[in-house]
Amino acid sequence: MKLIDIERSVHSCKKCGVEYGNSACGFGKVDEPKFFMIGMNPWVNDHKFKDGRGITILKKKLEEWGFDDFFFDNVVKCEMPGDFKPNTYHVKNCIGYLLEQVELIKPKAFILFGRFAVENLGYAYRPWVKVEPVENIPVYIVPHFSAVNYSIRIEDYYEKFRRIIYAD
Repeated sequence: MKLIDIERSVHSCKKCGVEYGNSACGFGKVDEPKFFMIGMNPWVNDHKFKDGRGITILKKKLEEWGFDDFFFDNVVKCEMPGDFKPNTYHVKNCIGYLLEQVELIKPKAFILFGRFAVENLGYAYRPWVKVEPVENIPVYIVPHFSAVNYSIRIEDYYEKFRRIIYAD
């Protein structure tokens, strides 16, 4: 199996029904990146992440820092209609795709963004902590990037995030 095979499966998936929006698989380094970053669900157009939301804003900052040793994707692979939020039903339908990606990509560490991703992957949400490794792969928990809109200054978010990616 290759990443393109997973993408094809995601794009043709109808497990949750036809009412769901566009699907997207991740982006970034696909050969043993330092970090596999996992968020909630994509905001997409034509199977590509749209600019101006969460990870695309953070991606621009990572590019400014010259850091490209990551792969980013989501627990849920489809954009939800309107303001609908994904739930455990959607995670159950998508988790196999994520696990297949992890197996192929072989990251050195995980960064989980926000309560939804963290709790649906089996962790307690405690932002800015490193938790027990999964099969010797460290896991870092960070607030969802949208936290800069309501609970954390963007400069503080970037500083804490930078400390994680440049640690070790």
